[in-house]
Amino acid sequence: MHPETAGFLKIVAYFGLMLGVLGTVAPVIPGPALVWASALLWAWADDFTHVGWPTLLVMGLLAVLASVSDLVVTTYGGRRGGLAWTSLLAAGLFAVLGFLVFSLPGAVVGSIGGALLVEWRRQSGDWSAAWSSSRGLVVGWVLSTVVEIVLVLLMLAVFTVQAFGPA
Repeated sequence: MHPETAGFLKIVAYFGLMLGVLGTVAPVIPGPALVWASALLWAWADDFTHVGWPTLLVMGLLAVLASVSDLVVTTYGGRRGGLAWTSLLAAGLFAVLGFLVFSLPGAVVGSIGGALLVEWRRQSGDWSAAWSSSRGLVVGWVLSTVVEIVLVLLMLAVFTVQAFGPA
């Protein structure tokens, strides 16, 4: 590969890594997958000299774990708080609708609002009970974000050690 092309691809990969980190807190950007894909692009531009398939495999496993933990911990938090499955489904649908209309803030508000609305109806109009059960979704989302951030930072550490560590 031509050195200028490789340099350009590495710059694109760096931006992808940064966007991937941002994606760990933005619920609509698949942060872990973007970090992994950016590492793959960087490795390809480097002819897999520093970052090889074993490193990419470890990073891929961490990315899958981060993505799965996001869904599992958020769902667990919601269920533990008392949310019905229909409320969780509504939270997901309203998050997508909110994102399409108002971007990231719409996704967050839509998710919480969707769960709260369905819970309010399920709890026969009792806002206090609806909020009490919906609060678990918020707690689960915050905890899942923390877990995802830790795993993405671990991915970045693995990448950095391989890409820039001793040859």
